[in-house]
Amino acid sequence: MKTVFWLLDINYEVRKHKPEVWIWGIDDEAQRVLIIDRNFLSYFYLILKEGQDAKRVIESIKARKTEEFPAVLETEQVKRKYFGKPVDAFRVFCQDPDVIAKYTKAMTPRARKIEIQRA
Repeated sequence: MKTVFWLLDINYEVRKHKPEVWIWGIDDEAQRVLIIDRNFLSYFYLILKEGQDAKRVIESIKARKTEEFPAVLETEQVKRKYFGKPVDAFRVFCQDPDVIAKYTKAMTPRARKIEIQRA
């Protein structure tokens, strides 16, 4: 179904430990519109220290996933820029955005910086 509407607000809710993006609007017939996107995955970037072995970091996260990081769904190695300089990083996808702060704190000793991006 397609509809055209004026965007009023964007919000997110966490339901059963899964994020939902709520997009509120009003259409051209003055009817309220609410679109709920349940496919969004929260994530953050873990920037590696210079000379750090990327495979070791990923193995460490995977080894601790069951006990310490159960909400981690996936990690992928990416190239990012940090203050204009290219760096190696991991994008860590989490099922529950409410645990991102806890996870970044636990993973910080293994990395240089954490950049948090979430809905």
